[in-house]
Parts: sequence; C-alpha cells; structure tokens
Amino acid sequence: MKKTMSFCVAICMIVCILMFQACTKNEDNKSSLSGSNHENIVSDIVQAFNPQDFGDEIITNSGVDLDYKDLDKGVFNAGDQSAIANVIRKAMNDEDIVIASFGGSITAEGNAHDSPTAESGITTTLGTDSYSDYMLHWFEEAFPNTNITLVNAGIGSTNTPLSIHRMYDDVINATDKKPDLVVYEWALNDSALPYKQGTFENGVRKLLDEDIAVIIFSFASHSNAGGQSLQEPISKFYNLPHLSYKNAFQELKEWQYLSNDGVHPNKVGHALAGLLITRYLSGIYNNIDSIDTVVPEIPEDTYNPEANYYGETFTASIEDILAGKVEGVSVELGSFQKENSAPYIYGNNARNDYSNIVSCSREYYGYIAYQNAEGKYEPMVITANNVKTAFILMHKFQSITECDYSVKVNGVAVDDAYDSFSCSAAGASDSIISGMRYHWASSRLCYNETPTNITIEITPELGVYDEASGAKQKLVRLFGVLLSK
Repeated sequence: MKKTMSFCVAICMIVCILMFQACTKNEDNKSSLSGSNHENIVSDIVQAFNPQDFGDEIITNSGVDLDYKDLDKGVFNAGDQSAIANVIRKAMNDEDIVIASFGGSITAEGNAHDSPTAESGITTTLGTDSYSDYMLHWFEEAFPNTNITLVNAGIGSTNTPLSIHRMYDDVINATDKKPDLVVYEWALNDSALPYKQGTFENGVRKLLDEDIAVIIFSFASHSNAGGQSLQEPISKFYNLPHLSYKNAFQELKEWQYLSNDGVHPNKVGHALAGLLITRYLSGIYNNIDSIDTVVPEIPEDTYNPEANYYGETFTASIEDILAGKVEGVSVELGSFQKENSAPYIYGNNARNDYSNIVSCSREYYGYIAYQNAEGKYEPMVITANNVKTAFILMHKFQSITECDYSVKVNGVAVDDAYDSFSCSAAGASDSIISGMRYHWASSRLCYNETPTNITIEITPELGVYDEASGAKQKLVRLFGVLLSK
C-alpha cells in the first residue's frame, strides 16, 4: 500500500514539474513578442520567420554585389506605416490577406523571366519570379497559416489615365475580397505631361478611399526616371511609402545589366525590386509593436486640382455600347467596321503555376475605318450622358508609320484645347498621345466641371491601301471610351 502511494506521489510530482515547464515556455513565447498588445498570440511558427534570411537568399542568388545600405537609398519616403502594419497584424492573426500590384508592362512581367546578358558577367541562380511574386513569397513565409492571394493587375503600355478607369474591375473588385495592400507602379508609363499627375493622384485617392494600404513604387529605365518626379510630391502630400528603383540601384556596377532592353528589368532586376519592397515590409514586421494602429485621415484637398476631375470611372467598349449594355452611351460607327479577327486580349504574363495568383484579362473587339465610295471617311460618333471626362481606348499597329485623327467634342476640335491628336512612329512626338504608336494609349478629350452630355466625333485623316479589300484602310483599332461621371 505504501509503495503504491509513493508511486502515485512521484507521478503527481512529475506531472506538476512538466506543467510548470510548459507554463514557463508559454510565458517565454509571450515575452518574445516584445511587449505585444495583440489580442491573439502569434504562433511559434510565425515567430520563426527571419526577414534577414529572406533578403540574404535573394542577394546571394542574384549574383549582384549588393549592400543593404543600397536599399536604404531606395526609400524616397518612408511614409506613415500604420496601414501596412495593420495588414501585417491581420496576417499574424491568420486572417485572409489580398495583396495586389498595379502598373504597366513591368508589373505585367515583361522580360521578368529573362536572364542577364552574357556580357553582364552576372551568374545568377534565381528562378523566374517577378517583383510581385517576391512580395507574395514574403507574406507566405512570414505567415504560413494565412491564406494569401496576389492580384497582378499589370497591363503593358498603359498609364494612369487608363488605370483609373479599370481600377475597380481589375484591382478593387478582382476577387471576393478587396485588396489589403496595393503596390502602385506607374512611373515609366506616365510621362511628364501635367495632367497625368492628376490621374495618378486620383488613383491613389480611390485606393485610400477603400481603406487599402498603398506603396508607391517608381521603376526607372537606364536613361531616365520616367514620371517619378511627378509622383514624389503625391507621396509626400499623403505621407505614403514611396520606393524608388533607380535611387536604390543606379550606383551598382551592374545597373546597366539589370535590364536587357534598358527599360524592363530582367529576372535579377525583378528580384532586386522585390527585395526593396520586402525589405521595407520587414522593417515594419520587426517593429510592429511600436507602430500605431490608427491610420491618418485622407486630406480633404488634393495636391493637384485635376485629381478631382474623375469621379465614377469606367470603361465602355464599342461592342458593349452597340449591345446596349452601357447605360447612357450610344455609338454610330460611320466608316468603322468590326474586325473579323479574334478579339484583342489585354492581360499580362503573370505566372499561372501559382494557384493563389489572380491576373487580369479582358477581350476587346477592334473597329477599323475604311474609306467610302467617295474616298472619304465618315466619323464614328459616340454620345454619352452626364460625363465629366472622356478618353479614347485604342491600339495602333506598330508597323504603320503614321496615324492621324481629328476629334471633336460637342462640335469643338480637341486640338483647340489640347496638344495635337496625332503621332508618328518614325520619330519623336510631343503629342499628348505619342504613346499611341504602341498600344492602349489614351488622350483626355474633355473635362466638364459638372456632368454634361457630350458627343464625340472621331474622323480618320490618313490611311493605307489594303490590297485584299481594294480600299484605303485606317490601321488603328478603336476599342471604346473611358468615361467618368
């Protein structure tokens, strides 16, 4: 009996010791959060993530001689970090997260899968991930218990005049849950034209109005920083994080080899861009408990008055207008005819081997003008009710050297108010839509202080002879209009 009791007492003592050790371990884990005020305790797995290891691996695999101090140069504006810190807090609590990248051909992964040229001497073991992918991987490694979705909304040769009209479809409403964080990238495709600062700022405000955290990211070509100078006062005005690719890496001896065409980063350039973003995120992650949870109010005023020009924005394809799907908008085709070819697909090169990446893609049918029996063109006439601004959505064949249209809005020639509505692929052009020699370019045709009924007349003035049809053909596709109310 005594032996039995002694045995039971021993067992009880062992159990008590084990329970005490477990409690002590839990207290140690809590203290490792550096005084965290989180309501939910972050798991041991999350705390095992080391941001330094994530960055070191990218640098090692890149084959580039890079110091972390170079990345510090790329932080043009650290900005208020509370909104991004709140996103990280949600991820720590295993809440579903949606992140997005929104920009032009770089975001669309143009050349992202290319290795550096042999001339560069760079030996890299990197895969084919884009800068957006690295951001996704950072979240996945930091928060393995959290569902992370990446929306890649990059479209090549587009700019902010188009972006603010597709933002709701391609970014904000791309999934059942709106994004928590958006990397906003437009520096190269937004030229120095002043009105594009207004569209850029309008896009920023649209995201902030939806309570979405924003990082402004400015890429640069080898020769210039694009529209970064126009974006800098916007990031300062709203105190948003603003990262600069050129500021970070232009002094590297490998700078000229981070892109094979001088514009689009190759796989090494994308990795370094991803490193710049994730390094910034890591700084917030490491200091999460010292960052406020209260996000500052959006300023009532705008930096650029033109940011107020664009209210409810949307795209209206000619196809949908003809089908009666766009309320308050109608079209008469004139000399324009629908192409018999398959629709033009606008989308991106985002990887499809990651199940948690959503990429945007839409189809548009093009309309091309032909001369009538008298050798003339009849205008396409688009009428729209209660409109503040209007742009044209188009694509020009790059093989054709000239294109000219005359445009009137409510009988007034657009040229009277804006730069010439023309472009030439053979040489430089100061036209407001010089980018039309590529594709998806747009020009603002009008601005009305209050919503107004408008009539847009688009008349081709030059064309090329088409042997198949025996008619002179205007080789510019018109897809539709971009409107705001």
